Amino acid sequence: MNLGKMLAILKNRRKTIIIYVNNYVVINKNIKKVVNDLCILNGSSLEGRVEYSRKILSKKYKVPIVINNDLILLELSSWRKDCVLLVADKIKEYKNVGKHLKIRLDNDCLIYVKISKYKLERLLLDYIKIINELKSENNANFV
Repeated sequence: MNLGKMLAILKNRRKTIIIYVNNYVVINKNIKKVVNDLCILNGSSLEGRVEYSRKILSKKYKVPIVINNDLILLELSSWRKDCVLLVADKIKEYKNVGKHLKIRLDNDCLIYVKISKYKLERLLLDYIKIINELKSENNANFV
């Protein structure tokens, strides 16, 4: 998996779809297992990554998932339903369309999610807080 070119991870029944810049891959695994495997490949479990974000943000749910410093996922919809996880810095633009939000990714792929613009912007603010924390941790390591 080329993590640098990943844009989104979607749940489709019992399968997981990973959208990349130039293609997509369908995996016959549960989405939570796929994301946990990505986390483990980068040194921690999904549970550990979520706990890290919860601690920084003092929030209990829908926190950014830090796979590594360059790949942070935003949970736009529930893991139990049609889960949509987007790579935070790959969102090009978004706008309301009825009860959905139309999100354009860097490769111009469109994803429609039942989430408000306000909620997405709150998730993006959480992402910025996480980025700032990662930068301050990295700078502390160089002292």
